Amino acid sequence: MHAKEWVIQDPDGQIYKCRNLKHWLREHEHMLDGTVEQAWDGITKIKYSMQGKRRKISSQWKGWRLLEWGE
Repeated sequence: MHAKEWVIQDPDGQIYKCRNLKHWLREHEHMLDGTVEQAWDGITKIKYSMQGKRRKISSQWKGWRLLEWGE
């Protein structure tokens, strides 16, 4: 299975590019206001909202934003 590429922005506006989001979240857990699982869930919900796959729209998780994603 291939890791997806993600571009995320932290609450302070800093932009991060990563190849495997869950791995990146584990390595940067100290930056999160919650657990790795909560951050993963929040950011993937943003992605699903952007794809039109959720009724409830999510644009950010505790200040974190998803800017881009891809294969």
